[in-house]
Amino acid sequence: SIYHNATGLWHRNATNSSLTAIHNNTPILVTVSDLPSGNTSNWIMEACDVAGNCAFYNANRTMSRPAQTTVILYTNQTTALDGHILVTGPTYTRSATAATLSVGVATTNTYRGFMDFNTSAIASTATIDSVSLTIFVSTTQNCLSGTNTTNFRNLSYPAGNFSDTNGGNGNLYAYIGNGTSFTTVNTLNTTGVKVIALGSTAATTLQNQLSQRWFSLGLNATESCTGAGISAPAAINATEATPAETRPYLT
Repeated sequence: SIYHNATGLWHRNATNSSLTAIHNNTPILVTVSDLPSGNTSNWIMEACDVAGNCAFYNANRTMSRPAQTTVILYTNQTTALDGHILVTGPTYTRSATAATLSVGVATTNTYRGFMDFNTSAIASTATIDSVSLTIFVSTTQNCLSGTNTTNFRNLSYPAGNFSDTNGGNGNLYAYIGNGTSFTTVNTLNTTGVKVIALGSTAATTLQNQLSQRWFSLGLNATESCTGAGISAPAAINATEATPAETRPYLT
């Protein structure tokens, strides 16, 4: 059994009772839980034989868990990009310099958004515990024929890798719709600041891409809206928005 004092009091944390015929220098695996972030603690091992005779090791040892930190990544960092693709009939048009990016539909026009983040501020050896996206919704979409939802998807390639041509924009538009879904929310139904937890799949994806120094998202909202009253898609503040605090960022 492993005992430690990470909580301030010594207590038994984990036990491996399946061990038999243990000899010197034989590795033993015991998983320890509830270690506070950034904490260094003392631990000691207790061993018992089949007759119930138990004894502690003759000295304490130390173990630690690295401190957790929050890194803020804005879309306006080097090589970053955000915007949307507008499809009108056979024409695909990219907007990447406006103060807002659009998601959803406006009569016969459909918009899908994208965000590229430069992750070079995160060490390639870091452990990603969670990923959240903070956005500012300046305009909501009025979808009379269904529920307003927005899907936040993984882009396996940065949006900036797609050429700004009708063909390249068409490919990016389709790519956004086919990306693995991180989460679907309806929080774009109201204006203001929205914090969206992207979930464990996003954390794993970012972890796996740290050495590549980028992380990209695709956004597509409810696209089956029809009828009167749909005058504009939802609008999210983009890289060019002011004040800077309203721009998209990851934590």
